Amino acid sequence: MNNPSLPNKSKAITRLSQWLQEYSLSHGITLTELSRDAGLSDGTLRSLMYYPERLPTMETCLRLARVTGESVKTVLQLAGLPESAEIEHYDLNGAKLMKVYRGLPQNIQIMLLEIAETLQQNFSEQPVASYLENKGEQ
Repeated sequence: MNNPSLPNKSKAITRLSQWLQEYSLSHGITLTELSRDAGLSDGTLRSLMYYPERLPTMETCLRLARVTGESVKTVLQLAGLPESAEIEHYDLNGAKLMKVYRGLPQNIQIMLLEIAETLQQNFSEQPVASYLENKGEQ
């Protein structure tokens, strides 16, 4: 299948790259804009188009699902990645927090864990919800 709008570097069109291209065309946005909207680096989606042998990360698929409104299951299928029953409820912020946590020295990890446990013990759902409501984040 030869598609003139794909870069010449591309060897093949994957189901994911086809979907990305169709989505960007139908919504009148570039892949760079879609990357930014999803919180990805500017070239992440272009890279998937140029190098179809590369698989996107799970995080990339989750971010694409969130920004496009497509189900995580569908995006994972398009990407050729295995799906999991829990993936629809995957928390990107939690994953990001764990990545930062794992990169910290052990003494800082212990301190953060103690702070988190204290926060959990001292805040019920109501005070947190009230705080977010006052900040306009709900």
